[in-house]
Amino acid sequence: MNRILLFLTTLLIVSIKTQAVPPPPPTPYPFNEDFETSSTIGGSLANWTQTPSLTFATYATHGTNNSIGLTKNLHNNALSDSIATMQIGPLTAVSEMSFDYRIVDQSLYPATATTVASNFSFKVIAKITTPFPTSYTLFTINAANHITSTSFKNMVYQIPASFGSLSPTVYIWFVVVRGSSGDFFVDIDNVRVGDNNTTGINTVTEATALIRALGNNSIALESAAKITNLSVYSMDGKSVFTATNYENNQALNLNTPGIYFVQFNNGNITERRKVSVQ
Repeated sequence: MNRILLFLTTLLIVSIKTQAVPPPPPTPYPFNEDFETSSTIGGSLANWTQTPSLTFATYATHGTNNSIGLTKNLHNNALSDSIATMQIGPLTAVSEMSFDYRIVDQSLYPATATTVASNFSFKVIAKITTPFPTSYTLFTINAANHITSTSFKNMVYQIPASFGSLSPTVYIWFVVVRGSSGDFFVDIDNVRVGDNNTTGINTVTEATALIRALGNNSIALESAAKITNLSVYSMDGKSVFTATNYENNQALNLNTPGIYFVQFNNGNITERRKVSVQ
């Protein structure tokens, strides 16, 4: 009898141990994180995935307008790191992610902008895990396209519409690799995943560019490769703006609302697109 009882008890324990642990429910969509209500300052974020033992952390003055922000100090003893949000979803066909970032020297922080090393890389990756692992690099900042500045830059990228059909949830990974030199901070703030709130949004890849309508008769462009030639035409074909070596996210005021054609070259392609300006 004792042997039978021991056998049944063992089976019960094995059964409990082998049962799959259900994944945590996804974070409600849309997702917004400004880090101001973070319960841990100077430490890891609850429910975010980090690479041990190097970690991102939340600190005051590392966010926009000297607020609390997510940051990583890269130096000789901290060459790389990554951190991911919790599951966010369910996604839609027009889901996008946005955030603010800057890269500044540790010395005299944050008064000195960083000129990154040749093999520096800062990537943001959208990743799903079901029904099979799929990753998509939303953008990469490196020495070729990094703009040296102490100001935060707002980045907006569309998550591939196919992700919504493959899996209802997504992780957003921030991945940083230091390169051969430097002692600097990568600061991140105001992370958002939600439906796009722009007009004429386009998916950004290494070969294409994003055109955003800003309101007040203005637009801005963002490209993974530098835009070397930019022209804007009215519906009747008149030239209203031209530029060479356009700086990412520079606002272009077109003065009058309406439909415009934007033509650009970024070294990979030449494209002509229609955008509504309000």
